Amino acid sequence: MNKPVVLFFLMFLSASMFAQTKKFFINSKQVDCTGVGPMKCLQYREKEEDGWKLLYQPIEGFDFEPGYLYKLKIKQTTIANPPADGSSVQYKLIKVISRSKDPNMMANDERKPAGKWILTSLMKNDQLENVSGKAFQVELMTDGKVAAKICNRINGNYTYSNGSIKFSGMTSTRMTCPDMPFESAFNQALNEVDTVAFEKNKMILKKGEMVLMILSEPV
Repeated sequence: MNKPVVLFFLMFLSASMFAQTKKFFINSKQVDCTGVGPMKCLQYREKEEDGWKLLYQPIEGFDFEPGYLYKLKIKQTTIANPPADGSSVQYKLIKVISRSKDPNMMANDERKPAGKWILTSLMKNDQLENVSGKAFQVELMTDGKVAAKICNRINGNYTYSNGSIKFSGMTSTRMTCPDMPFESAFNQALNEVDTVAFEKNKMILKKGEMVLMILSEPV
């Protein structure tokens, strides 16, 4: 084998060692993340049973549309000498294997937060605590008003749009009672909530992907 052919073979072998074909499942929405600065990341996994992971760089040739679940065939290339502020891996779309509307997103589009709810789980001391036996009541009205009964009576406002929710202007009476720690946790959660999702008869209020409280429709 002559020298140019050997050189070409070695170059081809080297390139194949740094590139591989994979299948990625892509979630239906991007989430906030931090790379060189605040940004939005795709969520991906290589097996359907795996949890979602963050993808900090784009997939070349892939046009993401929120609300759809994707299965992609991609080429993953490892860069031998990446720039100091760059990734050591590049992704390139080979084929969109499937694209389907996320049924959970479809359900969310049809649901609205307005209604009467019972608080069943609440983030307290960095743990999601079951409070279903407390009979804490929360009502979100169609005019953007909020009324809740935890320890005191709590009133305020909320705004909702396309899965995003914000609470503001919360006020309460000042009675002292045994459930004050839960009320403090409830108020703190309301200040941080930015996302709402629906699952059957439940409304889930979150900060990003972190669940802060779960409410259920009264039986």
